Amino acid sequence: MNGFPELPPLGKENNNEKAAPSRAASPSLTSAEKLRPTVLRVGESMEFLFQIKDNTIEYKNLCFTVLNNGTPQLWKRLLELTKCQQADLLRLYRRATRILPITDGDPDLVQLWIDYARTEANCGKLKDAQMRLRHLQNLKIGERDARLYLALAELDPDSAVKSLNLGITNQAQPESVLLDALEKLNA
Repeated sequence: MNGFPELPPLGKENNNEKAAPSRAASPSLTSAEKLRPTVLRVGESMEFLFQIKDNTIEYKNLCFTVLNNGTPQLWKRLLELTKCQQADLLRLYRRATRILPITDGDPDLVQLWIDYARTEANCGKLKDAQMRLRHLQNLKIGERDARLYLALAELDPDSAVKSLNLGITNQAQPESVLLDALEKLNA
């Protein structure tokens, strides 16, 4: 005997008594909080994810803040300060775009996706980069942001004129940069 009371086998009631409900305190989370993805994976450390080595205090503090409440603006700043290999940078962009909700009207979110696509293209993943921007376009995210159409034109030169004209049709702003890019292509 180990000094602990003997418990009845699981799944069987003892003397017709119902099992008492668990009294373990559990934090009450809303269903949205339960479903919200977390930045860190099981067993992953902040140091590994963000490649923290000899980084500045600002970078370390920003990493901690992103873990707790990352916004597109914070992720954008973090990625600007990140000094790591392209593969690690891609992992961070992938994590940011999976964590952040896709909503229209946030120019920093659109820029984050564009930077992600450009980083993919720089790593030789041009088709993935094009697909990434088409995904935004299909969701109508950044529909009125000229940067999206410029990036589409840059990453898919065969469809550049079509992309720029679509931006003009969708009244993307600033329209002048789309007109200038279209003029350069037609010259």
